[in-house]
Amino acid sequence: MEDGRIKNSRIRVSSVRPSTSASGEQARLRKNIPTWGAWCPDTSGADELSADEYIEVDLLAPTKITAIATQGREYNNANQLFRKYILSFSNDGRTWHFYNKDDGSKPFKGAKV
Repeated sequence: MEDGRIKNSRIRVSSVRPSTSASGEQARLRKNIPTWGAWCPDTSGADELSADEYIEVDLLAPTKITAIATQGREYNNANQLFRKYILSFSNDGRTWHFYNKDDGSKPFKGAKV
């Protein structure tokens, strides 16, 4: 995603923080875009630790993913990040399956401070 080969139209997010430009295309690595510098989900009225927020990337065809990199939001001296995440995949966009690490657990460690 970082290099732009995946078009913005193929990045879908569950929500966007109101009154911001923090949309899905800002979920790319090293895209510290003013004024938000990251995708920021709408957590208003919800538990800040909600697991219901997601980024969906349409790869158009079954694709082997060999690595995933994450980063927190750094723009404007912000220090915001997530500590864990889960991965799921679908071949049809309707039926989703969780990816499990070798030890069987679902959560992956997220960005570090």
